Formats: sequence, structure tokens, C-alpha cells
Amino acid sequence: MRWNHEVDRALVSQVPEDEIRQIKNEFITDRIRQSIDTWGNGPELLQKIIFTAIKALALLISRVLTAIRELKNKLFHETLEKPSTTAAPPLQKQRWRNSPSHRFKRACKTYQEKGA
Repeated sequence: MRWNHEVDRALVSQVPEDEIRQIKNEFITDRIRQSIDTWGNGPELLQKIIFTAIKALALLISRVLTAIRELKNKLFHETLEKPSTTAAPPLQKQRWRNSPSHRFKRACKTYQEKGA
């Protein structure tokens, strides 16, 4: 169950599915085969194997999130350093058209035109 939780966390963190499968194959599938060949059927070993795979996946998630954070900070600082070449758009002076009183007047006018 914890493995599924970490996989969900990895997918939300945008870890590529191929890397998740690679960790599953390397840390779970292959090690279970080796364990069964060496020790036979041992459920207590399965828990340790899955726990190791969870830790490897958590480390990969951490690396991906760190890379994303660094990229975001780099882009943020680049935009701060660039001087703005475009002028700010002028303030809209027609905000009164969206005011409740103006909408009420428009509705009354429309009603009167349709009724007359």
C-alpha cells in the first residue's frame, strides 16, 4: 500500500513513468527473484525489499522536485532581471459597465424595450 502511495506521489510530481517502472523492476522484481533463488519463500524479506524500493522512489521524487524548483527559480530571476520593454496597458475606464447599478439599469431598459 505504501508503494502505491509513493507511485501516486511520483506521478503527481511528474516523474516519468519509465523511471518508476525501472525502479520497480530493479528494486522489486529482480530482487524478489534473487531472494527466492537464494533464500526460498520468505515474506519478511519481501517487506524489506519493498521498503528499499519505496526509499529509492522517494529519493527520485526528491531529485525531480529539486530540479523543478531550481528551474522555476532560474526562470523567475531571469524575468526579474529583464527590463520591461512593453508599456503597461492603460487602466480600463469602463469598469462602471460591470457595476451592479449599471447592470440593473440595462436590465430595466431591455425589459421596457421588449414590453413596449
